[in-house]
Amino acid sequence: MVPALVASSGTPQQGSLRSIDVRGPGKRMTYYSMRSSGTMMPGDPFGTVWLKNIELRNCFVFAAAASGGAADPAGVITSDEIGRLVTYVKCGLGLIITGAVGISAYALSHAGSSLLVNDRHIAGFSKLTRAVHEQDGKIAVELCHSGIWTGGYMRELGREAIAPSYIPENPYITRPGFIANYHAASEQEIEAVISSFGEAAARAKEAGFDAVEVHGAHDSLLAQFLSPLTNHRNDRWGGTLENRARIHCETGLSIRSRVGDDYPVILKIGVADGIPGGLGSEDGRKAAGLCRKSGFDILEISQGLQGTKFSEMALRSPINSPDQEGFSRGWCRDIKKDGATTIMTGGLRSWGIIEETLHNGETDYIGLCRPLIREPGLIRRWQNGDRSKSTCISCNKCGFAISKGLPLACYVDKPNYLNMV
Repeated sequence: MVPALVASSGTPQQGSLRSIDVRGPGKRMTYYSMRSSGTMMPGDPFGTVWLKNIELRNCFVFAAAASGGAADPAGVITSDEIGRLVTYVKCGLGLIITGAVGISAYALSHAGSSLLVNDRHIAGFSKLTRAVHEQDGKIAVELCHSGIWTGGYMRELGREAIAPSYIPENPYITRPGFIANYHAASEQEIEAVISSFGEAAARAKEAGFDAVEVHGAHDSLLAQFLSPLTNHRNDRWGGTLENRARIHCETGLSIRSRVGDDYPVILKIGVADGIPGGLGSEDGRKAAGLCRKSGFDILEISQGLQGTKFSEMALRSPINSPDQEGFSRGWCRDIKKDGATTIMTGGLRSWGIIEETLHNGETDYIGLCRPLIREPGLIRRWQNGDRSKSTCISCNKCGFAISKGLPLACYVDKPNYLNMV
C-alpha cells in the first residue's frame, strides 16, 4: 500500500510512486513522486524525510549564509552565532546549514571568520551541535575555500591568495572589492586544499555535525576551477570539463575516505555562471553528474560565478512575480532527472511553487535563505495553514549587512541602521 512506501519513520524505502491524494475525516494528504535515490519524499511536505541515513523532521533546509561576528579572532564560533542558528531549529526547520567555515587559516576573505582547523574549533562547534540536538534538530557545516577573493586578507598576512589561473584581463575581476593579490595555484597547493577539505570534514564529524557541505558555488575556489572564465590551466586541473571538475571530485573522495560511507556529504554546486563567458548550464549539468559519482550524496543546486548586477547573482532581485522565483528550478529538475538527490535553492518565495516542485518530483529538499532571515518561523506558519507568500522583499539589505561585518538579520525595518556603520 502507498502509506507503507512513504512511512515517516524507520529506514528509508525505495520505490516509484505517482502523486495520490488521500482524503479522510478532516484530512487531506498528498503523496509526492519518489525515486530510488536513497531519499524518501513524505506524504506530507512537512513530514519526516531522510538525508541518507539521517532522519529530518521535514524537507526544508536553511541554506548557508555568512554572518558578521560569527567567530572570535581565533576563528572559534561565538555564543551569539550559536544562538542565531539555534533559533532556526526552534522554528521547525528540517536541516540547518552553517555559513561558510574555513578549511584553513587562509581559506576565507576576512579575519573573524569561523574556522575548523584545530581542537579549539572542534570544541566550539561541539557546543553548537549539542545545542541543536537538544532541540531535536539536525545541522550540517558548510566547508569553504574562497580562492581569489581572499586576496585582501592575504595581503594583511603577507601572503598571496591562490586561484586556478592568473587572469589579468578578465571581466570577472572588475567586480568591486577585488584585490589583485594572487597567483595560479601549484599542484602542491591544490593537493593541500583537497586534503584540508577532508581533514575539516573529519573534524566536523568529531564535533557532532550530522553532515558536511562543500561550498562549490557563489565565487568559491571550486566554482573558480569549474568556470572556463577563470580556469585557463592546461594541466590535469584545467581545459576539459572533466579536468575543471577534478578538484570537486577529488575533494569528495578525500572527504569520503575520512568520514566513512554512512556519513552524509553534500556539495553546493554552481551549475551556471551569472556572467558572459562563464560556465553554461549544460556543462554544469555534466559536472554535477561527475560529482555525484565521487563521494557526494546530495547536490544543492545553485549559481557559480557572479557578476555585478543582482540579476547576475545568487541574491536575485527583484522577485515580484512567480516567473521570477526559483532561478535554479530548471537546473535542479534536469539534474534530478539524471538520478541525483537534490536541494533546490534560490529565489523561492511562494508556497504554491514550492508545493508544485515537490508534487512533480523536481527536487528532494527545499532550500531557503533570505525568506527565513526575514521570517524565521515561515515553515511553521505554512505548516499551520497560513500559506501566504514569504514577506521577504529581496531587498538584499541582509547581504549588505554581512559586507559591513554585521550579524545576519533582516534590516528592512531598520532603514537607517546600515548607514550608521
